[in-house]
This record gives sequence, C-alpha cells and structure tokens, in this order.
Amino acid sequence: MQKKLSRKPILVTGVVRSGTTWMGRMIAAAPSVAYIHEPCYPSRRPGLCGAPFEKWYTYVSRDNEQDFYPGMKKTLQFRFNPGGQWHKIDSLRAVAGTAKVYVNFLRYRLFKTTALVKAPMLLFSAPWLAERFDMRVVLMIRHPAAVASSLKMLNGAIPVAGILSDISSQPLLMRDHLYPFEAEIKKLADPKQGILDQAALLWKLVYHVVLKYKEQHPNWIFVRYVDLSRDPLNVFRDVFRQLDLEFGDHEANQIGWYCAGEGLSNEEIQNPWSVRRNTAAQLSSWRTRLTKAETERVRSEVEEIAQHFYTDKDW
Repeated sequence: MQKKLSRKPILVTGVVRSGTTWMGRMIAAAPSVAYIHEPCYPSRRPGLCGAPFEKWYTYVSRDNEQDFYPGMKKTLQFRFNPGGQWHKIDSLRAVAGTAKVYVNFLRYRLFKTTALVKAPMLLFSAPWLAERFDMRVVLMIRHPAAVASSLKMLNGAIPVAGILSDISSQPLLMRDHLYPFEAEIKKLADPKQGILDQAALLWKLVYHVVLKYKEQHPNWIFVRYVDLSRDPLNVFRDVFRQLDLEFGDHEANQIGWYCAGEGLSNEEIQNPWSVRRNTAAQLSSWRTRLTKAETERVRSEVEEIAQHFYTDKDW
C-alpha cells in the first residue's frame, strides 16, 4: 500500500545565511511539495503575501495576528495577491514573472500540492505558524563564525544593522523573548558598528530563541548545517522521513546533483546565493575568510549560546 503523504505546510527557517534556501529547495525536490521563496521579505514580495511584513524578522503572535492571519492563510492556500503586486511591476520582465507565479499558484492549488515556505524572517513567528496553520518546522543551525564570515563577505547586501533596529522596534518581540539584550541591540543597531559584532549579536538573538524552541517543540526538525554538509544524502533522507515525504531515486538524484559539486561553473562557485554547491568544500570556508582574532572575537560574543550547539573542536 502506498504511503499516505501529509499535506501539512512546511516552514524552513533559521538565521540569515544558514542554508535555508538549500534546505527548502531540496525538500521541494519532492513532486508533492511546492517552494514559496520568502513571501514575508520586507516590502519586496507583496504578491506572495498580502500581510504587512514591513520589518526584518517580524514577530507575529496571538497578540497581533489580526493583521497577518488572512494574508498568510491565502499564501499557504496558493492564492496570489495581485492587488499588492501591481505597484511593483515596472517592466515586461516583471509582468512575465508575476504571471508565472500566478499560474504556478493556480496549478499548485489545483493539484493540492503541499506548501513549503522558506523564510528566515519568520523564525520568531514560527510558534504562531505551527499553532495557527499546523505548519511543520525545519530549523537550520549554522556555525556563528560561518554566518559572520558570510555576512562580512556580502559587504552590506544584507543590512544587519537594519535587522537589529527592526528587532528592537518590536515591543512584543522584546517583551516575549529578547528583553535581556535590549541595550546591546540598540548599541549595535548603529550602522557604524562593526559587521562581525553585529553578525555575532544577530546569531545570538536567533539561537537564544531557538534554544527555547528545542525545549518547547521537540517535534520540530533541527538541522545543523555542518552535519548536512558532511552527509547531505542521509540527512535529507531523514528530514524527508520526519516530514512524511517519499524519498526515492528522483529525490536522491536531485540532491546528489545539487550537493556533489561536480561540474560547477566558475559563476556558481563565486555566487554566494547559488543553491548548487560543493558541500565538502564549504565546511571550513569561514576559516580562510576570518582571521584567528576575528574568530575569537565572534566566539567570545556568542559562546554562552553557541556551547549548546558546538564544542571546542568545532572552532
């Protein structure tokens, strides 16, 4: 008898640069799953979600859900929000892209496909999403030095100071989770502060909350990036199993092609956003990007939290 597949929606989240796109794309190798890329990215993708996600790492709970519930419900039902998209259309290419997403959503709805939302920005809202929409949560954990080195390399493409500022401007988030860090956040939200200190603080804030999640939600799936990089096929197989998704030759071949690093072009190797990767080569790339002093600086800032995920040998 064929296994009955779950249609509960999936959330893939984590700190920025933690491998969420990689994880989400690979899960979406399953034909029964459709990938939705960051519908809550601040002010960028109004067609994917009509909810007002105007801040980085917007926090949604029962206390403020009235503004977010309708839009998120429509997104998980693959109901496109054309009214919110029109003012973003400024070229024929944008028209074509919008039309493609609209048609894809219609097709996903028709075939009763499982929605997978890849969204680091929804990390603090994950408990609300799990409760209100019965979402299954996959949470990526990446080494703090790797995250810091990646953000340093991107040289401002991800505005860490702006993220910290948005976090501190959310009273509910500060009240429920991050009040111990209020003074530190306000200090490092200044764009003139160093990127490594800002990245270390962002990592610390996120995984301070993730430690709570691990205690409160043992049924969620927590994956360390380093474990995934060392053995992608078996880790993905286990993730598929926990999500009640079939894992056959098609899925294994897709994952192998994306993760083995064979035939990578120079453009793919140099592109920090590429999903195709040589996973083995990426394991310790941060060690060549950061000096020993920089690594020690990051560690000193995060050690109280990081020790729950990494040992001395991981540094």
